Amino acid sequence: MKTLKLMMATATALAGLWGAAAPAQAQQLVVATFGGKSPEHMREHIFDAFTADTGIKVEQVIVPGKMLAGMQAQQETGNVQWDLTTSISASDFATMSARGYLADLPADVRTILEKDYAVVRPNGFANKRGALLIVCNKKAVDACPTTAAEFLDVDKFPGTRFMPSFQFLEALAFGAYASGVPADKVFPLDLDRAIAALEKLRPTIAQFYDNSTTARQLLSSGEVQMGLLWNGIPPQILGEGNVNVDLAVSWDGAVTYNQYTVVYKNSPNQDSAWTFIKWLDAHPDNLAAFANADGTDTANKAAFALQSPEIQAWSPESDHGATTVEVDTEWYMGAGEIKDRIDAFWKSYIN
Repeated sequence: MKTLKLMMATATALAGLWGAAAPAQAQQLVVATFGGKSPEHMREHIFDAFTADTGIKVEQVIVPGKMLAGMQAQQETGNVQWDLTTSISASDFATMSARGYLADLPADVRTILEKDYAVVRPNGFANKRGALLIVCNKKAVDACPTTAAEFLDVDKFPGTRFMPSFQFLEALAFGAYASGVPADKVFPLDLDRAIAALEKLRPTIAQFYDNSTTARQLLSSGEVQMGLLWNGIPPQILGEGNVNVDLAVSWDGAVTYNQYTVVYKNSPNQDSAWTFIKWLDAHPDNLAAFANADGTDTANKAAFALQSPEIQAWSPESDHGATTVEVDTEWYMGAGEIKDRIDAFWKSYIN
């Protein structure tokens, strides 16, 4: 009984910490988002225009790397304070969907989205494509790995590494491919093999990052020499002329994935959330301006056509002349007890 009371008290405290938003009000939308410069870009190119058109005020709650933990605490205590997230990882989407944290798309919203997006699920839609690829600072090492197998060879390619703290499916998929599993055989996942590959890397991992600003600082400072980084960040680094970084990039074994826009079940402002999704679909120019500023592409067909050629060139949809691996969230959601093993492994791995 004492253990149960402690668990409930802890969940309540977490809900208060991660749901630190203003109380729900009419004509409001609370958006949980990652850090870095994305919140600023969203405000400038999307949220201000949305508020001007609709009168709905948008509050952004910045919770990098804590989206899943925060929503779990809110759902378990019955105190949901976030309404929407514009872009969660494939891993988080799979977990939240399996746990029932996501609201189903209304029929009219789904009909609108299916015209402009390739992947529309019952409880979310893929708002953009992403890739986790190998980067290496040539100024910091004698030789950079050019393949996933070389990245896994910590003896021939020594150096400190990093990877995201919350993309466990992507990391496991990369590990499986780097260990020699053909790209089209990575899923269903040989979990023991994938874990063994990641364990080889673990002594070299200096940091797990949860936002692009931190990742860039780690490379610039020299604390990290190489790692797995989101595809939208290398062109920004290459364009900055940072004297401390000469970036090499490899798409071999790059793990590609969808990122999802979701509305949370039992959220206080769901009507505002559906209004926002419909508004955004009707304003591809705003979406393209945000994506260009953020250095990423969008899965909205009309908005992608408006993006700069430089951004389009770094999209995982472009041909990079290398073998890539696609994350299979459907496999994960139906993986049964394996999900528990994955969750336990990742919690231990990043701590």
